[in-house]
Amino acid sequence: MAWFDSVKDLVGISLALLAVIVSLVTVLISRRREQASSYLAIQELMLSDEVQRGRLLIYQSGISGRIPPLGTADYFRIVRALSVFDLLGAYARKGIVRREWVLDYWHPRLQALRAGYELVNYREDGPYPNHGRPDLLDLIERAERYDCRRQCCTDGRRERRLSRGKAQTGIAREAELPNKAAPPPTA
Repeated sequence: MAWFDSVKDLVGISLALLAVIVSLVTVLISRRREQASSYLAIQELMLSDEVQRGRLLIYQSGISGRIPPLGTADYFRIVRALSVFDLLGAYARKGIVRREWVLDYWHPRLQALRAGYELVNYREDGPYPNHGRPDLLDLIERAERYDCRRQCCTDGRRERRLSRGKAQTGIAREAELPNKAAPPPTA
């Protein structure tokens, strides 16, 4: 019994330490599951038909240098898509979803988004004049620096996306295209 008395404190401390370690591991596993669940939820939103249409309109605007007229359904699809991307960036910044997951999946699309983003985002006569969307801009900048060795970024694909975005945004700044809406459709 004397032997047990001498080690009972050590056994108690060891059991308490083990309980703390098990609790920490449980918290980390739970956090990871919550992040995965949040990521899947935002992915569903990002891949919804309406947001996909808006995203395609942003890409087209970036290439053409023209934005749909204010008040049209297409203009608001673009604004919604930008808002959802900004929300994705906020989730990544706050750790609600893992930024690595976001960049791994979305980096090619974010790289291609810059030109259209700048045309719409800095339009001074729109309903959201010079709205910074800092979380989206942060994601775009991180995507432009993202190191990827997969097929989406090989054989010059990445460079073409980045050069197209930079060329378009440079033109937009010089010619002040962000303030220029597409002409109204003729009947």
